[in-house]
Amino acid sequence: MMASFSAALGQMAVLFSFMLCGYIFNKLKITPPETSQVLSKLEMYIFLPCLCYRTLSGSFTREVLGSKLKLILSACVLFAAVVAVSLIIVRFFSKDKMQRAIYLYGFIIPNMGYMGYPLVEAVFGAEVLADFMVFATPFNIFIYTAGIWMLNPNRTWSVKSLLNPTLIALFLGVAAGLTGLRLPAFMDTAIASAAACMSPTAMLLTGFVLARAPLGAMFKNPKTYIASFIRLVAFPAVFGGLMLLLRVPDYTALLGICLLALPIGLNNVVFPESFGVDSTAGAQLCLMANIMGVITIPLIYSLVGTLAG
Repeated sequence: MMASFSAALGQMAVLFSFMLCGYIFNKLKITPPETSQVLSKLEMYIFLPCLCYRTLSGSFTREVLGSKLKLILSACVLFAAVVAVSLIIVRFFSKDKMQRAIYLYGFIIPNMGYMGYPLVEAVFGAEVLADFMVFATPFNIFIYTAGIWMLNPNRTWSVKSLLNPTLIALFLGVAAGLTGLRLPAFMDTAIASAAACMSPTAMLLTGFVLARAPLGAMFKNPKTYIASFIRLVAFPAVFGGLMLLLRVPDYTALLGICLLALPIGLNNVVFPESFGVDSTAGAQLCLMANIMGVITIPLIYSLVGTLAG
């Protein structure tokens, strides 16, 4: 219990530190007004593609696909179920197209890269983390394809839209994983360094966005509490219970519950901002979910760890 609580608290402290920096810089006008647009462009054109390539080139190898096929198929079924339920729930949150898309993305995609991976490794160890990253594959593919499309106000499919840096990185990452081809050492190091910038920059961006809107509105809006509760508590409880009733292997259920218990992903801020859309709703959801996650994540992770032995 204490190990999971300390790991979660440490990650949250870093998260809020970067958010606070972005918030203060915006409020004190230390940086120009267009800073958020610059940060979002860096995310979309450099940091996110590098993270995409690095994640998929490591988890889409023939060895992984061969030995973990059942795990990946189970993750695909869980992902489809989460999407189906989310499409029903989101109708009660907003009639506006973009607002509904922000809530929908928040229900479907948890904060895996920054929050999930370090927490799983800290609580369950490196071997479980490797399987957790494989289990997250369908969610990661969604982020870099339909996720970007969903949070784009234009929502048009064309050859040009497919040639964006993140999707190119996705295809290259899958190709590198399947073929075993590796980049020169200096390029691999550069990509790893850029990928590491993704989460801190996203948190700074969240702080910038939150500084543009009154925080009081977030705490007075019941939808932010309800959406965060669904993401953090209802989803892991309901889907975890269904997996146990359906006699899904305990280890697979553990990975699923750990993934669904994570807070809302930061791309809910990055993607809309990069397209010039007001991302305040996404920033408020991310902030509230991460605040509530300080309590819910350690409790759920410790409970799952105890049941799994």
